[in-house]
Amino acid sequence: MRSRSPVDSRSTSSASTRAARTLVGQFPALEMPDAIVRELQEGLAAALAA
Repeated sequence: MRSRSPVDSRSTSSASTRAARTLVGQFPALEMPDAIVRELQEGLAAALAA
């Protein structure tokens, strides 16, 4: 049987990475630490997987 997840973890990861980079790009004055970017990516990945 196939997984019911609409996207695999790789595409979710790259989508969240793109979204996080887009978000960072919206605020060029903000220097976002990697930890915050990682948290954003994980939050977005979780939201996409929900």
